Amino acid sequence: MTQTNTSLHESTYLPIGEIVVGSRFRKELGDIKGLAESIKKFGLLHPIVVTEEKVLVAGVRRLEACKLLGWDTIPVRFVSLVQIEKGEVEENVERMDFLPSEMVSVQESKFGFVFSWSKSSRKKVLKHE
Repeated sequence: MTQTNTSLHESTYLPIGEIVVGSRFRKELGDIKGLAESIKKFGLLHPIVVTEEKVLVAGVRRLEACKLLGWDTIPVRFVSLVQIEKGEVEENVERMDFLPSEMVSVQESKFGFVFSWSKSSRKKVLKHE
């Protein structure tokens, strides 16, 4: 693959149809519609990650959400990675979710009160911003 004006580890855009999604460990993608709504509202905060051969390493949920939004292209970051599976595992295992105490701080800061962080409660409150 020839890249123009883009080095490894820089973001660029690729046509979504050119991205190859191989076998994945993660089978359940969860609420893609909810993620798509978030991306529509706030933008795609982190590009997906692909190899030089355009094989997806990280970001299958983001990719599917952008497809749902009808995007033709998507921001990508290229990495040189021989073992794609290791990249997928690192992306999903080594990240850290908010601690419960941090979620309380987020809720108090954004909404002025704490609410149940169930998906239905979150959507109800977020719609009233």
